[in-house]
Amino acid sequence: MHVRLDPIRLPDYLQALAAPRNRKEVRDGVKQLRQGAFALAGLDFDSDLADWVGSEMSLTLVQPKGPENSVGWVLALSGQDQDGAKRFLQRFWQTRSLSGTDLQISSYRGMGVVSGRSALLGRDSQSLATALIDDDLVLIASGRGVLEQALDVSQLPSKHQLSDEALGAAVRQLGDGIGLITVSPRALHSLLEFPLALTEREDLEGFVASLRPSGSDLVLEGL
Repeated sequence: MHVRLDPIRLPDYLQALAAPRNRKEVRDGVKQLRQGAFALAGLDFDSDLADWVGSEMSLTLVQPKGPENSVGWVLALSGQDQDGAKRFLQRFWQTRSLSGTDLQISSYRGMGVVSGRSALLGRDSQSLATALIDDDLVLIASGRGVLEQALDVSQLPSKHQLSDEALGAAVRQLGDGIGLITVSPRALHSLLEFPLALTEREDLEGFVASLRPSGSDLVLEGL
């Protein structure tokens, strides 16, 4: 899921769209939703992100290589400036190192990768890995293997989405919006429980949808 919106101004935007009697409730609810969404990656929005994060972000769920069956994730966050992203990563791992996290620092495909086990907010510890791309794009993943898999795909034109002509044609057909969602046939079944009779059809390439605000509504248009 790729989203382009300003997470800092989002509560103000949705508050302005709400009926006057509901505005405070809407603003507080959006802030709670924003905090909860980033807490899934072990982040506190106000202290970790508010002073540097940009308007473009993506969340990807992937099936890791190997025999394990767990689903991994990669969160990509754009920065408003180069220094902000760097400062965030320094604080992110310094805080965890001081709390006892053992860090592994290495290079993969020419990029610095930091990984270690870290306690997510209110949850048991799990593996996390980060990389900084072009000084202003931060990748956070649920483990080093998942992050390396994402970095592999990003450098193979035959694998990543920007080179997928069918996907590009579908996106152009959907038009403009603030978000783009793509789902593979396999994930339509395993994550969204679509029936195998549909997801195993040979002519099914997957699902793609756009998100577009329309007044106080959010419109989803999909193919």
